[in-house]
Amino acid sequence: MRGRSVRGAGGMTSAPRRRIVEKLGFQIAVLLAAALLPLTLISMVNSARAVPEVIARSEAALAGETMLAAANEIRIIQEARGSAAALAALIGPFLGDEGACVATLRNFVAVHQVYSVVSFVPLDGQVRCSSTGTVFDASKSPIFPETARAARARISVAHKGVISGAYVLEVSHPVFSNTGTYLGYIDMSLPQAKPDVTLVAGRDAGPIELTTFDRDGAVLTSTGGIDNGGTVLPRDRSLKSLVSDHLVTFSGKTQSGQSRVFSVVPLVPGELFALSAWRSEPGSSLNATLISVPFLSPALVWIASLVVAWLSVEWLVNRHIRRLNLSINAFAGGNRMITDVDVSGAPLEIREMAAAFEQMTEAVMRDEAELENTLHQKEVLLREVHHRVKNNLQMITSIMNMHGRKARTPETKQVIKGLEGRVMSLATIHRELYETKGVGDVHAAELLGAIARQTVNVAAGPGRRFDLRLQLDNIRMTPDQAAPLALLVGEGLMNAVACARPVAQGMSPLDLRLIQSGADTVVLQLDGTTGEANNLMPEAMEESVSLSAQLMTVFAMQLGGKFEETMADGQYSLRIAFQLRPLAEGENRHAAHTEEPM
Repeated sequence: MRGRSVRGAGGMTSAPRRRIVEKLGFQIAVLLAAALLPLTLISMVNSARAVPEVIARSEAALAGETMLAAANEIRIIQEARGSAAALAALIGPFLGDEGACVATLRNFVAVHQVYSVVSFVPLDGQVRCSSTGTVFDASKSPIFPETARAARARISVAHKGVISGAYVLEVSHPVFSNTGTYLGYIDMSLPQAKPDVTLVAGRDAGPIELTTFDRDGAVLTSTGGIDNGGTVLPRDRSLKSLVSDHLVTFSGKTQSGQSRVFSVVPLVPGELFALSAWRSEPGSSLNATLISVPFLSPALVWIASLVVAWLSVEWLVNRHIRRLNLSINAFAGGNRMITDVDVSGAPLEIREMAAAFEQMTEAVMRDEAELENTLHQKEVLLREVHHRVKNNLQMITSIMNMHGRKARTPETKQVIKGLEGRVMSLATIHRELYETKGVGDVHAAELLGAIARQTVNVAAGPGRRFDLRLQLDNIRMTPDQAAPLALLVGEGLMNAVACARPVAQGMSPLDLRLIQSGADTVVLQLDGTTGEANNLMPEAMEESVSLSAQLMTVFAMQLGGKFEETMADGQYSLRIAFQLRPLAEGENRHAAHTEEPM
């Protein structure tokens, strides 16, 4: 749209700030959120169903890492079991020769240095064939009765070895004769040592705390040593309750009160088990993954969709609408300096709206220009009518003045002079109607001031001087109220100057006040002096004053008020209060008159 200026343009009025819930972007985002919510919930449900699988995979990974961490222990124990079985099968021929038996076991230990003592334990517990070559009583060991009675391969723990006196892991295997007679068992002692634990790549939980135990729940080995094994064992579960042929994974507290994720893996089914303890901090990746998988991803997608919807609406719609809205508000506020609204990148509907707004503004501005031109022409014609009526009334006043000078009696001259003043008041009203500001309203201060000065000038003469004091508020009235108010003031002033008597300074005071009281109440007050108290008017003036009172009563009725005129104690007073009529009445009446053919 081309820039242009029209008289009377005003500034743009700022529109009230809308609440965010009433904005288009917010409402579309809410609708989109409601539309996507079922899909988000379905996605969350599906993700929640996948949690068991995720947990199972995490447990399997944890079990695999436990197996990897205990690989060295498993290898040593499995080798010990194999070695014990091999020795049990080969030791038979050497049992009758203690020297050969001791030499065989000693050579075995020399080759396999992981064992502290290897011995053949007969059923009576009196060991004479061992790698140390010493004779000792194995029956003093607390594990002897059950091992000798079991007659099968076992892995046991001796908290105090018979020979070493230290904590040992004993791997045993039964020895039978050629006829199948149970003779005793091969006992291989493994000194307790810290397992070879390695860190797993990608874990932030730290090293594994590993403990091995047998089917009876007895601790075999521990990461921190057998004496400190209790610090990494679960608080609320016994090791025996964890014996199972299947993988067991759970979270809990250690006996020292630390949070851990535990995994139990059977190393030797039914015999040997490994318990791993992983550090489980509140922000660890394992816990965070298991908790956030079902809900975090769908929620993030849902939130991202809302953000994208909001930004899309802002970019495609709202920014163009805001530009167009600024121009519309400016035009509605009276600003006629309309510049081009750039909506070139907007959707088709918004471009069509901008084009329609441009056509509307052009049509409105064209109609306003035509209406203003017509109104100006009618205003000129109306002012010309008031001017001609004023001239005609002045001509009538001149004719009456000529007849007044030829009158022979004072009474006739007084009547003609009164009529002349009234006609001059009418002429003054019409003069002010075409000279005052505005067309549908009249500035009362200009009109009443002119009538007061004219009346005083006509009444002044030798020995008759007046001190006119005006206090007139700037009040705008409709012509229907301004005309009777001006005539009322003219009649009141003529009565005041007719009754006035000069005071000591040689000038009679006249006070005329027009005050607006409240929103729509106007008070007119005229005060003068009659000289001495209770001064009576000459009889020649009584008839003129009576006619003046009747006229003022009519004018007061037209104003919608009631006047009070008093002459007492040497004072003349005239007062009237009335309600202002809305200026719209005068504008409507003026518009109706100007539409009639002249």
